[in-house]
Amino acid sequence: VAAALNLPVSETFAVRASASYTDDGGFIDNRTTGTEDVNFARTLSLRLAAAWRPTERLEIVPSIIYQRIRQGTDSFNNPTG
Repeated sequence: VAAALNLPVSETFAVRASASYTDDGGFIDNRTTGTEDVNFARTLSLRLAAAWRPTERLEIVPSIIYQRIRQGTDSFNNPTG
């Protein structure tokens, strides 16, 4: 799932926000522990940017990015050591 929003504030300034979320459920089960889908991955990404063009020859575009990734273990992980 992804979305973006552009907001022109003035002739020389604009803001853009975007977000995405992916949920890969996984397909490997750990039969030893009974855990299903041990190789899952969930990713949330957020971005906020602004664009300011004070002159025709100068454009300033600062941005901030946040990403959170949650992952399961691989299929060879041995939780008992």
